Amino acid sequence: MSKLDEIRKKLAEQAEKRDEAHDDQHAEDLGALLEAREEHGVDAVQAVKIPFTPGLPTLVIVRRPSKVEFKRFQDMCSTKNAGTAEAVKAAEQMASVTRVYPARDAKGDETFDKMCEACPGLKVGMGSAAAGLASAKAAEDLKA
Repeated sequence: MSKLDEIRKKLAEQAEKRDEAHDDQHAEDLGALLEAREEHGVDAVQAVKIPFTPGLPTLVIVRRPSKVEFKRFQDMCSTKNAGTAEAVKAAEQMASVTRVYPARDAKGDETFDKMCEACPGLKVGMGSAAAGLASAKAAEDLKA
């Protein structure tokens, strides 16, 4: 076997191990999504997928914010001097209050902190997803 073939074989073995670990974790995460949908409603939760890091969930789940939570988000984003930093802070706060998975307990918080280390922009994506659940969307697929 040539050196190139050996490297390709090792790369394929690495990818296979990674895929198995990803699939095992993703199955657990999808179970959490199913539970969140049952608790909050199918259209009231959003899964935010993140790049796979061994030992960490493959996604986070946010719920639709309450009227008060969304108003606070809007107020932070719409002040006269609101800029990018304020919008990021608002999204991060929205993520904190609407996170459903990982659970909002000591273990879930520790896992979530590790996820944020691995994916530093995670809270912004979560906050945007949660805000989107509270916003109207264009009706593109309506059937008359």
